[in-house]
Order: sequence, then structure tokens, then C-alpha cells
Amino acid sequence: MFLENNRVGSRWFIPFFVLFLATCTFFSTSIHVSAQQEESYRVGVHSLNIRSGPDFQSPITGSLSENTVVKVNEIRYGWAHVNHAGKEGWVASQYLYKTQGIQTSSPEEVMVDVESAYIRSGPSENHNIIGSSFSGDSLEKIAEEGEWFKVRWNGEKVGWIAGWLVANSFTPPSSNLPLKGVNVVLDAGHGGYDPGAIGLNGLFEKHPTLKTTKRIAQELRQAGATVIMTRERDRYLSLQDRVQITRSYHTDAFISIHFNSADNPYAEGMSSFYYHDSGKELATNIQHQLSQKVPLENDGVQFGNFHVLRENIGHSVLLELGFLSTSSDLRAIQSNDYTNRVAKAISSGVINQFSN
Repeated sequence: MFLENNRVGSRWFIPFFVLFLATCTFFSTSIHVSAQQEESYRVGVHSLNIRSGPDFQSPITGSLSENTVVKVNEIRYGWAHVNHAGKEGWVASQYLYKTQGIQTSSPEEVMVDVESAYIRSGPSENHNIIGSSFSGDSLEKIAEEGEWFKVRWNGEKVGWIAGWLVANSFTPPSSNLPLKGVNVVLDAGHGGYDPGAIGLNGLFEKHPTLKTTKRIAQELRQAGATVIMTRERDRYLSLQDRVQITRSYHTDAFISIHFNSADNPYAEGMSSFYYHDSGKELATNIQHQLSQKVPLENDGVQFGNFHVLRENIGHSVLLELGFLSTSSDLRAIQSNDYTNRVAKAISSGVINQFSN
């Protein structure tokens, strides 16, 4: 009886075991379909919360700062599972941007293009400062990641420097420098205890204005312009301070960079403001290039009775480069592609203004 019972049990057990294996295989396959091979992404907002699960109801377990590179092994319904410095969790995937990886190339020389510049242990402002370099110093570029260059200086020391603080040591002929002799003051709006507008995700306007202004400065300098920045870090400046900086130099153009905000959740687009008639011409040139190169709504050229325009030189403009209060504009504003397009458009507008 005991053997017979075992025999009957075996007849049922074998197909059940096969069914169990098939079921396991099915679920295992399903899991791997949703998971991805681990890839690198960069954080595109000032601060991004890490949560214990893939939803806004899950507890916050940490945060990631802007430009941090994380490993992503799964994206599920708008949430990415990340691993960084031993921390694991879930973040909203729309605030991550895929990196291009570190691009290595044959060594080339770059020259420090500002009064002084920090050299850091990694490719972001969040990494430790390990040295400094000064105007005119030549550095050997050995790699790049995004907008950062890995350089060798003082013999064998290696670190990272922001690409917008240096220029290629090779200077092209003057005929290829359409802005040679043109002095431009770039004004990154707000700063310090003045955050400016606050985005849907808590992004302070003062941060993208500085990032964008640095990239614009890089483009203008490559075109031959001398660029003075009202601020190169997160510090407060009064409106009069900004005007005074412009009037302290022989300035050909003043450009103030801002981002907009509105109660209307559908407000979107870019606009260029002027006060003086000569400012209208510059604003028109810049707005035309923005409308051609940047895929945001064109809100046109407008008169603006702003202190930094009214009390300033004739060729003064204030640019509102998108709405932090609108989700579609905000997504675009946080991407490096957007920043590059804006910088090239503004540079082209300035070239059109002063090369005629």
C-alpha cells in the first residue's frame, strides 16, 4: 500500500513539477524583460530624492545632487532603480539624462580662460577641490565627460576642470573670430539668498541661470568676444551692482539670463526684452536665433521696463528662456542639449548684431 501510494503520487508529482518549472521560467523571463543592462545616467536637477519604492508614497531614503552620475539597472513606469556609492533606491526617471560616457582622445592643450579656476577630483562641482589654475595656464586635456575636461597639470597631477573655464590653446585666425574686440557682460539672474523663480520640482532659478550663462560665455569667447560675468558662483548681487559692473567697462552688450514662472500651468516659451531702441535690435537678433535653434515656443520680442535694462547701456537685453512652472519647458531646460542650443543661438544673435 505504501509503495502503491508513492507510485500514484509520482504520477501526479512529475507533471506538477514540470508545470512549476515552466511557471518559474515564465516569471524569471518577465523580470528580465523589465530590467535593463546597467547603464550610466546623470542627475539633471539640483536635488533628486531617492525613495524606497517606485512611487511618491514611498519613504525618502536619501538624495542625489545635480550632475551626479548613477548606475541604472531598471526603469519601471517612470521610475528608475539606481545604485550610487552603495545606496540603492528609486528616483523619478524624467530627471535623469543618459551620459555619453568618458570620451578619451589624444592629448591636446587647453588654456585657462578666466582669472582663476578650481581643479576638482571628479567631473562636477560636487567633487572636492584639489588644486587651482590661473589665467593663461596651459593644461593637457586627456579626457572629457559632458562639459568637464580631465587635465594634467604641474607635471603629473591629474584632475577635472569645467570646460567653460578654458579655451583651446590654438587660436584660429582673426578672420574666424567675428566677435574679436566686442565686450559682452553676461548676467546670471538672481543668486545667493535670492533664489528667483521656483520650478515645479523645487529647482531654484538661480542655478540654471548660472549654468546657462557659463555655457553662453564659452560660445562667445570661442567667437572672439571678451566676456565679463556679473557672477561666476552662487552669490547675491543687487540690480545696481549688475549695472555698475557693465558701466565699469567699455561694454558693447549686456545680456541678462532668466527663466520664467506663471500661475498658468500651460504658460510656455522664450522671450527677449529690451528698453532702449538699440536694445530692441539686439533682442530681435537673439530672439530670431532662439526661435530657429531651440524647440520651445517663440514668445517674441517685448518691451521691458526693468532696472537692469532701463539704467543700463543701449545694447541691453533680458532673456526669459522658458518656464520653470510648466512641465514641458522644465524638462527641456534641465537637459544639456537645451543649454548647448541656447548658447549657440545667443552667440549667433550677438554675431549678427556686431558683424554687420
